[in-house]
Amino acid sequence: MLKNYFNIIYFLLTIKKIGETCQPLLFAMLLEYFNNTIQLSQALLIAFIISVIGLFCGALDQYYFFNLERVSLRIRLACFGLIYRKVMFQI
Repeated sequence: MLKNYFNIIYFLLTIKKIGETCQPLLFAMLLEYFNNTIQLSQALLIAFIISVIGLFCGALDQYYFFNLERVSLRIRLACFGLIYRKVMFQI
């Protein structure tokens, strides 16, 4: 079950990185609207996609960094426990 959980997280992070990579390309396409090369409906669609990518990345970052902080706290606590045991057995 834990393996499936990590597979889902890795999949979402991959989608996030693809979205972050595509955002500058979408901005370049959006700037073409001001050169009158694309229509307003296409520009609005591109702006909507940029907004959705931004919201998705923000929500996923918050979830990812929260879990990352939890894991780092557990690792820190385990290291402190090992150091404490090492010091106590040497006395």
